[in-house]
Amino acid sequence: MNELEQACAQLEIAPEQVINWRSDDETLIVLADYGIGGIKKHRLPRLWMLPPEPARLNATDSALKLLTEHSIDGTRITGTGKDGRITSADVKRFMEGNQL
Repeated sequence: MNELEQACAQLEIAPEQVINWRSDDETLIVLADYGIGGIKKHRLPRLWMLPPEPARLNATDSALKLLTEHSIDGTRITGTGKDGRITSADVKRFMEGNQL
């Protein structure tokens, strides 16, 4: 969900109602058309905005289970599977090399 979609959800308006918007480090300003209700300017603090979703780790289910069980950061492991996918063997090799 991008900034504008989050703002629309927070303001309970449809994206089509947005005339203009801009943001800086602290605020998101949205100009919305309410039809007969007129045009309103909303100033939203960026504190409420959701952080971007992290990219999904390219790992097998069994590797993800091992990573979770042992509290290992999977981004530290180079996968040897297809397209660089992390396998359970990669995780076990990492654990042995780091004496976890």
